[in-house]
Amino acid sequence: MFPTRGSFFKLNQEFAGLGGNVGFFKNELELQANLPVTSDITLQASLHGGMIRALQGDKTFNISDHFFLGGPLNLRGFELRGAGPSADGSALGGSMYWASGLHLYTPLPFRPGRDGYGDLFKTHVFVTAGNVGNFGLTGDLQRDLDQAISEVTQDFRLSYGLGLALKLGGVARIELNYCVPVKASRGDRPAPGLQFGVGVNFL
Repeated sequence: MFPTRGSFFKLNQEFAGLGGNVGFFKNELELQANLPVTSDITLQASLHGGMIRALQGDKTFNISDHFFLGGPLNLRGFELRGAGPSADGSALGGSMYWASGLHLYTPLPFRPGRDGYGDLFKTHVFVTAGNVGNFGLTGDLQRDLDQAISEVTQDFRLSYGLGLALKLGGVARIELNYCVPVKASRGDRPAPGLQFGVGVNFL
């Protein structure tokens, strides 16, 4: 829950299409690096990305197969699924996404409960950024590269903040963060202020 050193790599691949009218190939990648600044302070960098493509022919995929961004587990400072395309107030997600996070984890100020309950808590400051949408590849390398650069450098969401994290055994953690969304797009649902989250996989 609170790694202090080392790296993490995870690749998920999902295939659907044996029978029926749904067919797709879905890839999702997670990278994380942890660098100890001191014995008590850790710098953590994370990068997530994913892409889904329909199989050739009449097969396609549904909105439930899309990627979504926003909420306390990934792009903080936005409502749950509050970043990205939407219609009538409902999130539509997208066929591609990227999200990144940079955290600085420290012990509680003045170290109350050191070597005891105090070690279950961490304070952190963070910056998160990402984008989600339907950025399908065209096969034209230069066009796809130009679009990727645009998505990374211009059309993205950005937030920062600070908060308190609590480890729940070795299986989950709780976060209470104060978030400041500083870059959003039309149709997004930013959520400045306090944000509470419980989960296993945090960006």
